[in-house]
Amino acid sequence: MPTRKQILVPDDRLTTSPVGSWTLQKYRLLDLYDTLFSTGMKRHWNQRVYIDLFSGPGHAKIRGTDRIVETSPLIALRVPDRFDKYIFCDKEAKNISRAA
Repeated sequence: MPTRKQILVPDDRLTTSPVGSWTLQKYRLLDLYDTLFSTGMKRHWNQRVYIDLFSGPGHAKIRGTDRIVETSPLIALRVPDRFDKYIFCDKEAKNISRAA
């Protein structure tokens, strides 16, 4: 199952996490895992919950570049077979606030 294309986003001036370029591979693998799990389990369980205990903000900026990419919360929200419920947690309130 191929992963979806990494989504680059414009700078909206909201909170971003600075990350190394290696993180792109982590996000690709996370996308693949989220997609495989959500699709593979949709007929086995009547409810699937996505929990991200260290979600951070929805965007990250690749250090040394102007590239901003979606991170785990937004990746999870874009899987083709959506989860039934999402729980996002983070130590920093600004990372999970709608009015960041």
